Amino acid sequence: MRQGGGGYGSPLDRPAEKVLADVCDGFVTARRAEDAYGVVLTGDPDRWETLAVDEQATAGRRAQLRAQGWLDRDADDATRAGRDERSWWLAAAI
Repeated sequence: MRQGGGGYGSPLDRPAEKVLADVCDGFVTARRAEDAYGVVLTGDPDRWETLAVDEQATAGRRAQLRAQGWLDRDADDATRAGRDERSWWLAAAI
């Protein structure tokens, strides 16, 4: 069984070609690539050799996700910055 890590930085900054490689290797699904990384793929998800990054749709999806702010690391930092350190720590511990 392979374990995943939290990574560093926003998933929206991960190079689209690396996300494509993860889909081809079976680490993430095409749906997860779009939902979590903002990478839109073309081709048949059941046939990895047909997959490719749709650059224009990926740029649009990533812009949409950034506008929503829920995947962006900077938005998360801004939310935490509004709390004092002790309150944040207690909320995280619960």
